[in-house]
Amino acid sequence: MSGEHQECTLQGSVGLPKHSPTGPLRLDLKEDHGFAPYFRRAMAAREPITVIFEEDPAAAALVRDIDWKGFGDPCRAAAICPLNPTSSKDNILGFMVIGLNPRRPYNDDYHQFILIATRLLSTSLTSILLHEEDIGRRERTIANAEAMKLELKQQLAETQKEVERSALKFQRFAERADIGIFILDMDGVYSYRNEAWYSILVS
Repeated sequence: MSGEHQECTLQGSVGLPKHSPTGPLRLDLKEDHGFAPYFRRAMAAREPITVIFEEDPAAAALVRDIDWKGFGDPCRAAAICPLNPTSSKDNILGFMVIGLNPRRPYNDDYHQFILIATRLLSTSLTSILLHEEDIGRRERTIANAEAMKLELKQQLAETQKEVERSALKFQRFAERADIGIFILDMDGVYSYRNEAWYSILVS
């Protein structure tokens, strides 16, 4: 679910036919179709809420075309569970919609099971997000290092060109000079001698 636009993207489902209004690929929570109103209620409550289809014709219409699993009995209620990371109490990152077992009463034990399942999924989601953030940081670090490497390479190339231009200027000056000019390295070996040097010392 994106934070600014509050848009949900379907990640997976069981028993839903393609293009079912129950599970569209994308759902804008600001609108009033599909499960969007129930998701907003769950966001406000910050805990799982139940939707009883017999008491809510709009919700009953959403699940009319579902291929019910198990014994094939139609589900009479669903739990809408907001998923928020364990490291934050503010961000809700998604929702889990669970059809409640029509052959079992929704009592405290069932409610606790839903809560535990929601917390476990939220914890797993947090781990995935932290891992993705870590990968993103590493990729950005590698990209920055590559950009810096390229920049240093370009700077080195420019410096080398500048050195070559300076050496060429010096050589032109030295060749026109009337005095002997020479360059020695640290071992006392000549690396450059101009024509005047040869004329003075060799002749």
